[in-house]
Amino acid sequence: NKCVATVEKLFTDSVKVADKYATNSDGTGLIENFAPNTQNAGTYYVQAYAAGTDNYDVTASAWTEFIITEQVISSITKIEGDFTYDGTAKATAASGTGYTMTFTKGGVKYSEAVDAGTYTVTITAATNYKLASTVDKNYTFTINPAAATLTVPTTSFEYTDRKSVV
Repeated sequence: NKCVATVEKLFTDSVKVADKYATNSDGTGLIENFAPNTQNAGTYYVQAYAAGTDNYDVTASAWTEFIITEQVISSITKIEGDFTYDGTAKATAASGTGYTMTFTKGGVKYSEAVDAGTYTVTITAATNYKLASTVDKNYTFTINPAAATLTVPTTSFEYTDRKSVV
């Protein structure tokens, strides 16, 4: 007698996808190869049943719900500080395990924060991840303009009787 498990993920549009995976041939009911359809976060339902034989009736367990939750990202280093323009990148858009960080300034997306201005940082979780409530998902930082340096040449002039035309 061999037990078989059926795994179904129920989608919000009520479409069901089912696959069957056999367990140990000795009928112990331990599920093997269970992960292929259950690798993403979501709600799943499992049912184990045994096919009938001359000696055993067909039997099935109740459907049991199990949930794979998203992995929580509890911290992402925030871009902080008092920046002044110097022609170098103060921050670079990044992707870490489970998230993407993007910059915009004036509605334009940038891969690096180089020029003076206020940048909006947006952090987005990837599939199967979620950002903890402590992670700042949207914030701004500013790169201040650098002070302009003007140099006036030091030159001496000798007075003459001629009038200068400027």
